[in-house]
Amino acid sequence: MLDLFTSEKFQKAWEEWLQYRKERKLPKYTPTGLKKTQTMLLKLSNGNEDTAIKIIDYSISQNYQGLFLPKNSNNGTTISNGHEQLASSILSELQQNFNG
Repeated sequence: MLDLFTSEKFQKAWEEWLQYRKERKLPKYTPTGLKKTQTMLLKLSNGNEDTAIKIIDYSISQNYQGLFLPKNSNNGTTISNGHEQLASSILSELQQNFNG
């Protein structure tokens, strides 16, 4: 377990990630692979526990074998596709017009 992330919420998310991998019948992490995965999660999340949990949740929801940043992440690591930004902007405008 990552020493930096010690909250019960993170521990639950990490256990869910390990269970997800087991259910998908993916190979168990080797000690070295586990350490590297945890280090990568720490880097991807910029040391932010909430971001790490979001990465885990997103990766499970997308049925990924590994941990990845959400595509719409704005932390500088992942750049959103211009079409996604345009669609989001249009959707936001439509929602404002519909609700207001």
